[in-house]
Amino acid sequence: PIQVLDIIPRLQTTMAAVVYMEETTRTHAAAERNEGEAYAESTFVLTQRSSTVRSIGDSITVTDEQIEDVAGVEGYLNLRLSFGLRQRLDSEVLVGDGVAPNLTGILDNGNTSLQTQAKSTDPVPDAVYKAMVKVRVTGRAFPGAFVVHPNDWRDVRLLRTADGIYIWGSPSEAGPERIWGIPV
Repeated sequence: PIQVLDIIPRLQTTMAAVVYMEETTRTHAAAERNEGEAYAESTFVLTQRSSTVRSIGDSITVTDEQIEDVAGVEGYLNLRLSFGLRQRLDSEVLVGDGVAPNLTGILDNGNTSLQTQAKSTDPVPDAVYKAMVKVRVTGRAFPGAFVVHPNDWRDVRLLRTADGIYIWGSPSEAGPERIWGIPV
């Protein structure tokens, strides 16, 4: 399935920390003007930030008998160990608490710029659509993916009409992994 790592840009570095600029304030002042008048002046404040590079690793013991087939064991272990590393990195990117050696994840409680939409009594599709509108209006961006816990997506997939017909497709079909046109 699509993972968080599949929807965010990634870069390689050889540095101990990644330094970047965060837009911490923005005031758009673009406005109409009469000829000869000064242009309105917008304000953008960029704050230098730094994120320490962290290491995620894994190892496994290999027996003498297993190592006899070097190519086979190497191929198997490369697949399995890299899968585990990707799973861990994906989790850290989403929910890491930022306490060394952990990464600071997107959902870290210290992230005050994270925009949220309460579900309240709304059906999940309604709450998702309200969140998408908030991204468009407040964030002035286009939502590109909907990241959801599998248990919560299960509840969406099991939604039925009053007649008992599954809204998200027949159980005999794979069904769409999309909501409001964006991938889940």
